[in-house]
Amino acid sequence: MQPPNAELLAQCLAGLDAATSIAPIASAAIEAQPEHAIFYFLRGTDHAARGDMLAARQDFATALVLEPEHTLARLQYIFCCMTPQLLPMVAVLLQPLLQATARLEQLYGQALLYWLQDQPAEFQQVIAELQQTPAAVPAVIDNLLRLQSSLTQNDTKGLAEQTNDGAEVSAVLLEIYQQKH
Repeated sequence: MQPPNAELLAQCLAGLDAATSIAPIASAAIEAQPEHAIFYFLRGTDHAARGDMLAARQDFATALVLEPEHTLARLQYIFCCMTPQLLPMVAVLLQPLLQATARLEQLYGQALLYWLQDQPAEFQQVIAELQQTPAAVPAVIDNLLRLQSSLTQNDTKGLAEQTNDGAEVSAVLLEIYQQKH
């Protein structure tokens, strides 16, 4: 497989901080090189930032089919599944993080697991360790801290409203699940 087109990748990355959507650029990159997970991940990130969680979930799930070890796509997918209807899937999605050999991935998985299990003290310990880890992605920590506020306030309704109320299970997620089991 050829590497991602550097020019398309640079255009997508440059547009992430822009006020306009990078979805058209990422879509063009996907059309040119549909085998690269990075373009689905970037387009999904753009969709999530703009509040289109269904489209974001579909892109993150596709990125995971193409590259199952893409940690950030997995985390973004998990964050997009933080709705009452989709929350049960999160435990399945967490497994690769919890079983990872890299400590950073384990910490991300542990934080989410402690959040799911309503264990605020353990959750806060993992967050503190993540905040001291130079390789930790600040946006992921920010998302975890948003979850922490919902944990301390027991505000799952608020969490659902912050994410999305769509309850459709992506066909791509089902494919991932079937491949793993």
